[in-house]
Formats: sequence, structure tokens, C-alpha cells
Amino acid sequence: GEQLLYFAKLKGLSTSEGKKVILQWLERFEASDWIKQEVGELSKGMSQKIQFIATILHDPDIAIFDEPFSGLDPINSELLKTVILELKAQGKTILFSTHRMEQVEQMCDDIALFNEGQVVLTGNLSEIKSSFGENTVLLEYEGDGSFIDAIEHVRINNRSNRFAEIRILEGQTASAILKKAIEQVEVKKFEQVEPSLTEIFISTVNSTKGMGSAT
Repeated sequence: GEQLLYFAKLKGLSTSEGKKVILQWLERFEASDWIKQEVGELSKGMSQKIQFIATILHDPDIAIFDEPFSGLDPINSELLKTVILELKAQGKTILFSTHRMEQVEQMCDDIALFNEGQVVLTGNLSEIKSSFGENTVLLEYEGDGSFIDAIEHVRINNRSNRFAEIRILEGQTASAILKKAIEQVEVKKFEQVEPSLTEIFISTVNSTKGMGSAT
């Protein structure tokens, strides 16, 4: 508790204001008991929550976090996501780094994807996904889907015995894939879909490597 109060004072809060805000946030994160513990006794997940509180306890307009979900279990990850989205709804600007693409898709408006320290893609998330979605189709079917393995100029993103998410590469078309599917199986659904951010990242990195050292 003393460390959080120290940070609160550094950021302009009085002792009484700091104690009030700290208790509110500790209760929100179900961490009230921490106030009696030493920092070295905290788990990684608890340390992450305390660091988060230290960053936002003075109600900043901009907050920056480095891997804020690291060390958190699913319940606390969901709680932290909810808090961040609430801050976002209040008009706060939130910047954070993460390797968990599903969180980016659920929370972010704008993104920057890095590979080996270099920005490989940046922009509005919805616009990026829409542009990549033009070349991705979802096929749901009943029957023997082994024919999918023989389709050229595609990359299979996700697949089970009843569906496949297919990335269409140069030299292939959606209509040709649909024709083959109709010939081989009973097609339940065939539609263009937005690829996952993971697939977009992989595709972007692969295309960047293909460019070699060109600038």
C-alpha cells in the first residue's frame, strides 16, 4: 500500500485522495488483502494488477502498458480487459503491447504489428481486416474433405472434418474453389470471411520476407 501511495503523491494526489483511490482500485481488482503484503511476496499476476493500478490511479488521459495481461489467469484477464474497455469508453487513450492477438481483435481500434523489431503493418483494425478478408473464404460441408488438400494456390488457416478457412493466393479464385467443392461434397456454406489477426500477421510477415532486402 505504501508504494501505491508513493506513486499517487508523485502524480499529484494528496494522501487522503490517494488512499481513497487506491482502496477503490484494490477492491475492483479483488486485491484488498495485498495492502498488508510486501511487494516481494506478490505473485506475478498480482504484481501485474498492482502495476496497472499504479499507472491509472491518477486518472490519466493516456496510459501505456507493456504486456499487461502477462501472468494473469483467464478470470483476471477478463477483468482487466473490462477495465481497459471502460477507460476507453471514457475517452482515454490506451496503448499496450501484447502477443495475444485475440485481445487485440477484441479491444483495439488501431494497431501496429511488429516482427523482429520492425513495423510490418499499421492502421485501423477494421479496415485492415476488411482488406484481407477479400481473399479468405469459409467452406462448411458434409462429406469427404480430402479434396481440399489438392487445391493449389491456397493456404488452409483452420480446418476440421466439416469446415475449412481457406486463404486464396495468386493463381486461384473463390469461384473455382466453390466449383470443386460442389463436385466433391455437399456444401452447407461458402462465404467470404475476415481472417484472424494471427493469419494476417503470418501473411504479412511471409510477404515481407518474400520482398527480400528491397525498400
